[in-house]
Amino acid sequence: MYYLDTSFAAALVLHEENSELAAAALQSVPAGHVCVSDWTEVEFASTVARLVRMRLLHPGAAARAVEQFEALVAASFELLLPTRPDFERARRYLAAPRTTLRGGDALHLAVAVNHGARAVLTFDRELIRAGRRLGVPVASAVPR
Repeated sequence: MYYLDTSFAAALVLHEENSELAAAALQSVPAGHVCVSDWTEVEFASTVARLVRMRLLHPGAAARAVEQFEALVAASFELLLPTRPDFERARRYLAAPRTTLRGGDALHLAVAVNHGARAVLTFDRELIRAGRRLGVPVASAVPR
Protein backbone atom coordinates (compact mmCIF):
# COMPACT_ATOMS: atom_id res chain seq x y z
CA MET A 1 0.00 0.00 0.00
CA TYR A 2 1.21 3.53 -0.81
CA TYR A 3 0.16 6.55 1.21
CA LEU A 4 -0.37 9.87 -0.58
CA ASP A 5 0.28 13.03 1.36
CA THR A 6 -1.63 16.18 0.52
CA SER A 7 0.99 17.63 -1.83
CA PHE A 8 0.80 14.51 -3.98
CA ALA A 9 -2.98 14.12 -3.77
CA ALA A 10 -3.55 17.79 -4.64
CA ALA A 11 -1.39 17.45 -7.74
CA LEU A 12 -3.76 14.74 -8.98
CA VAL A 13 -6.77 17.06 -8.90
CA LEU A 14 -5.53 20.63 -9.15
CA HIS A 15 -3.73 21.64 -12.32
CA GLU A 16 -0.29 22.48 -11.04
CA GLU A 17 3.40 22.05 -11.79
CA ASN A 18 3.60 18.46 -10.51
CA SER A 19 0.31 17.15 -11.91
CA GLU A 20 1.80 15.16 -14.78
CA LEU A 21 4.50 13.71 -12.55
CA ALA A 22 1.90 12.66 -9.96
CA ALA A 23 -0.28 10.97 -12.58
CA ALA A 24 2.72 9.13 -14.05
CA ALA A 25 3.94 8.00 -10.64
CA LEU A 26 0.50 6.76 -9.67
CA GLN A 27 0.29 4.65 -12.84
CA SER A 28 3.20 2.56 -11.54
CA VAL A 29 1.29 1.69 -8.35
CA PRO A 30 -0.97 -1.38 -8.55
CA ALA A 31 -4.69 -0.60 -8.45
CA GLY A 32 -6.15 -0.94 -4.98
CA HIS A 33 -2.84 -0.20 -3.27
CA VAL A 34 -3.23 3.52 -2.63
CA CYS A 35 -4.45 5.18 0.54
CA VAL A 36 -4.99 8.59 2.05
CA SER A 37 -6.25 9.56 5.47
CA ASP A 38 -9.05 11.73 6.73
CA TRP A 39 -6.28 14.20 7.51
CA THR A 40 -5.39 14.32 3.80
CA GLU A 41 -8.98 15.29 3.04
CA VAL A 42 -8.85 18.09 5.63
CA GLU A 43 -5.56 19.42 4.28
CA PHE A 44 -6.85 19.23 0.71
CA ALA A 45 -9.87 21.34 1.67
CA SER A 46 -7.51 23.77 3.41
CA THR A 47 -5.31 24.00 0.31
CA VAL A 48 -8.30 24.76 -1.90
CA ALA A 49 -9.63 27.36 0.54
CA ARG A 50 -6.22 29.06 0.66
CA LEU A 51 -6.15 29.24 -3.14
CA VAL A 52 -9.59 30.87 -3.12
CA ARG A 53 -8.50 33.41 -0.47
CA MET A 54 -5.43 34.21 -2.57
CA ARG A 55 -7.75 34.63 -5.58
CA LEU A 56 -5.88 31.92 -7.48
CA LEU A 57 -8.96 29.71 -7.72
CA HIS A 58 -12.57 30.71 -8.30
CA PRO A 59 -14.99 29.46 -5.60
CA GLY A 60 -16.92 27.41 -8.16
CA ALA A 61 -13.74 25.72 -9.37
CA ALA A 62 -12.77 25.12 -5.75
CA ALA A 63 -16.06 23.36 -5.03
CA ARG A 64 -15.60 21.20 -8.14
CA ALA A 65 -12.03 20.34 -7.07
CA VAL A 66 -13.19 19.20 -3.63
CA GLU A 67 -15.96 17.12 -5.22
CA GLN A 68 -13.49 15.61 -7.68
CA PHE A 69 -11.05 14.77 -4.88
CA GLU A 70 -13.78 13.15 -2.79
CA ALA A 71 -14.91 11.11 -5.81
CA LEU A 72 -11.33 10.03 -6.52
CA VAL A 73 -10.86 8.93 -2.92
CA ALA A 74 -14.16 7.03 -2.89
CA ALA A 75 -13.48 5.28 -6.20
CA SER A 76 -9.76 4.58 -6.03
CA PHE A 77 -8.20 4.95 -2.60
CA GLU A 78 -8.48 3.33 0.78
CA LEU A 79 -9.39 5.96 3.37
CA LEU A 80 -7.58 5.61 6.69
CA LEU A 81 -8.96 7.07 9.89
CA PRO A 82 -6.23 8.42 12.18
CA THR A 83 -6.40 6.75 15.58
CA ARG A 84 -4.91 7.35 19.01
CA PRO A 85 -1.72 5.39 18.18
CA ASP A 86 -1.25 7.58 15.08
CA PHE A 87 -1.37 10.74 17.18
CA GLU A 88 1.01 9.21 19.72
CA ARG A 89 3.53 8.27 17.02
CA ALA A 90 3.18 11.74 15.47
CA ARG A 91 4.07 13.30 18.83
CA ARG A 92 7.16 11.08 19.05
CA TYR A 93 8.17 12.13 15.55
CA LEU A 94 7.79 15.79 16.49
CA ALA A 95 10.02 15.27 19.53
CA ALA A 96 12.80 13.75 17.43
CA PRO A 97 15.75 16.08 17.01
CA ARG A 98 16.44 17.76 13.68
CA THR A 99 13.28 16.75 11.83
CA THR A 100 11.70 20.18 11.16
CA LEU A 101 8.34 18.41 10.91
CA ARG A 102 5.07 20.28 11.18
CA GLY A 103 2.25 18.61 13.09
CA GLY A 104 0.23 17.66 10.02
CA ASP A 105 3.22 16.10 8.30
CA ALA A 106 4.08 14.09 11.42
CA LEU A 107 0.52 12.78 11.38
CA HIS A 108 0.83 11.76 7.70
CA LEU A 109 3.99 9.79 8.47
CA ALA A 110 2.50 8.19 11.56
CA VAL A 111 -0.68 7.06 9.81
CA ALA A 112 1.36 5.63 6.94
CA VAL A 113 3.73 3.72 9.22
CA ASN A 114 1.03 2.45 11.56
CA HIS A 115 -0.99 1.11 8.63
CA GLY A 116 1.97 -0.59 6.96
CA ALA A 117 2.39 1.64 3.92
CA ARG A 118 5.30 0.66 1.69
CA ALA A 119 6.02 4.33 1.09
CA VAL A 120 4.67 7.84 1.47
CA LEU A 121 4.45 9.58 -1.92
CA THR A 122 5.02 13.30 -1.62
CA PHE A 123 6.34 16.43 -3.31
CA ASP A 124 7.18 18.03 0.05
CA ARG A 125 10.98 18.22 0.34
CA GLU A 126 10.91 18.80 4.12
CA LEU A 127 8.66 15.78 4.59
CA ILE A 128 11.05 13.69 2.50
CA ARG A 129 14.06 14.78 4.61
CA ALA A 130 12.26 14.26 7.90
CA GLY A 131 10.86 10.90 6.87
CA ARG A 132 14.28 9.66 5.88
CA ARG A 133 15.79 10.85 9.17
CA LEU A 134 13.09 8.93 11.03
CA GLY A 135 13.50 5.80 8.91
CA VAL A 136 10.05 6.14 7.39
CA PRO A 137 9.75 4.88 3.81
CA VAL A 138 9.28 8.10 1.86
CA ALA A 139 9.35 8.01 -1.93
CA SER A 140 10.53 11.23 -3.44
CA ALA A 141 8.16 12.32 -6.14
CA VAL A 142 10.15 15.54 -6.49
CA PRO A 143 11.70 16.11 -9.91
CA ARG A 144 15.47 16.15 -9.77
